[in-house]
Amino acid sequence: MDSVHKVLEFNPLLEEDNGDLSEVAAESLNKYRRKKSGEYVFVRTGFVTLDSWMNGEWPAETMLLGGEPGTGKTTLALQSQLKMAKQDLTRSTMINLEMTKDLLLDRLAADIAEVNFSDILTATLTDEEEARYEKALNYIPTLPIDIVSARGKNVSWIISKI
Repeated sequence: MDSVHKVLEFNPLLEEDNGDLSEVAAESLNKYRRKKSGEYVFVRTGFVTLDSWMNGEWPAETMLLGGEPGTGKTTLALQSQLKMAKQDLTRSTMINLEMTKDLLLDRLAADIAEVNFSDILTATLTDEEEARYEKALNYIPTLPIDIVSARGKNVSWIISKI
């Protein structure tokens, strides 16, 4: 059997990953035990179907949301960021290729303040709504959320930065 193993041996595809699974197996067992004991905190997105599909766990990886304009990609990402930041203090970064940072921040503030985003854009909030909007804008920087506007860039640019 050793001779077969020697014949099949190859150099790692990635310098930092030698293909050894023993450490990963130990980490998986530890994670399972933490889940079973209740010590492990599942990260919830706030979307029941998505949480069920992902088993309440977002991997610590880069995720790319793609789709036609107006299909809810930004809304999904912002609301998920907010839910994870408020509930679990999970840090996340959004890199948006289309919208400016102020628009992204206003969309997030509208959600927190429970006001209509278009009323922010047209400056037609009531005094009470404006107070909630201002409070939301002051609250957002205290959350573990990073938002990067990369208008004019592409996915290759994002990957090069990561």
